[in-house]
Amino acid sequence: MDIETARKFFSNDRFATENGVTLEERDERHAVASLALAERHRNAHGGVMGGAIFTLADFAFAALTNGPGRSTVAQQVSVSFLAAPSHGRLYVPSVGMFFRNHAGSREPRWTNPFPSSYSARKRKSAPELSQK
Repeated sequence: MDIETARKFFSNDRFATENGVTLEERDERHAVASLALAERHRNAHGGVMGGAIFTLADFAFAALTNGPGRSTVAQQVSVSFLAAPSHGRLYVPSVGMFFRNHAGSREPRWTNPFPSSYSARKRKSAPELSQK
């Protein structure tokens, strides 16, 4: 599925899109989703709500594994919060690993705030994430 078809299909993912999640990239082996942090993503302590971060990871997984005529759900999900971003845009790439014609594992990975597939120009123009 090309990126424009994927964006149109996933525009129906109302919870994610109405909360600001954007599909940046998608092909058969990976997807990248992003979220520009805003006040609506804050918890009572002023930090980013874990559910907002989880929604971003879940959307990246969904974008990689679903499409017209193909429905996949996560059987088990675990998120480890190692640092707390406070502003900027979060990016999460989801990559697929395949075994014997079956999807063995699809993992949203927080390897860095800007996936390696992004051009240097995009990385330079995007705000850095600060840590609390």
